[in-house]
Amino acid sequence: MRSLPLPRRRRYRIALLSAVVLAGYLVLLSGLRWLGGDDRSPAARRTQAQAAVTAENWGLVPVPERDHLSRAIDDAWRGLRSYRMRYTTGLPDQLAGGGFETEATSVFLLDGSGRISAQRDTNFLSAQSPASSGREERFEGFRILSDQRTIGQGGRKINRSELIYQKFGDGVWVCERTEPSPLPPPLPGVNLADSGDAGFREMDGRQVRGFRVALGAFGLRQPATVWIDTESLLLRAMETEGGPRGRHEWWRYSGFDEPATISPPRDVACQDS
Repeated sequence: MRSLPLPRRRRYRIALLSAVVLAGYLVLLSGLRWLGGDDRSPAARRTQAQAAVTAENWGLVPVPERDHLSRAIDDAWRGLRSYRMRYTTGLPDQLAGGGFETEATSVFLLDGSGRISAQRDTNFLSAQSPASSGREERFEGFRILSDQRTIGQGGRKINRSELIYQKFGDGVWVCERTEPSPLPPPLPGVNLADSGDAGFREMDGRQVRGFRVALGAFGLRQPATVWIDTESLLLRAMETEGGPRGRHEWWRYSGFDEPATISPPRDVACQDS
């Protein structure tokens, strides 16, 4: 699935959060887990998962129940039709005080099959960010599923397309018309089998429980702490440590199924990729 280009060294990391780079890989993993023999309905998994996520002693929760919780987290995410993501990096004290060196925000609208129908991105890199070139950098983008025709691989004519709008800094808007991916974005895919307990806390007025995992959500290939809403089982946040020069990274997810309007800029001609 095509992602919006992002400034310099952070483009691949943030592309992971846009849930587009490893879609096929995680969808395959999800399919393999289903083949493992769990034939219970999502509602049944949810009931059992809520007992696991609120267990007083996580260390006593057996691996099969942890696996059921992982699947229930994916079930909850699969049902979403809109959500927001905010990604920030900085030193721990800076992030704790509400500051940041890098910020990326996205709004996602999903259709009935779970594919992205519209997406809005804004990115900011401060001059202090290790990912910047020593000056502030800004990026804006839209991704819109459209009925406009486009040309696919091998010169095939396709009746639908994705319109990718981009603007760097104070530059002008440009638009590329591309072939849409047939796959939905990946699910969180969090493996809780060997996870550690990070305890309970409140986040956005909701009770969440943290789990320390060897690999983060959405294909992040490094250790992370994920925070799960104990009622809805939605992933509310993810954090990592040990970034460049002691930087930490935070992903916050919110606005679940809230109404949102995403309108790309007008009068921008889109060209076939």
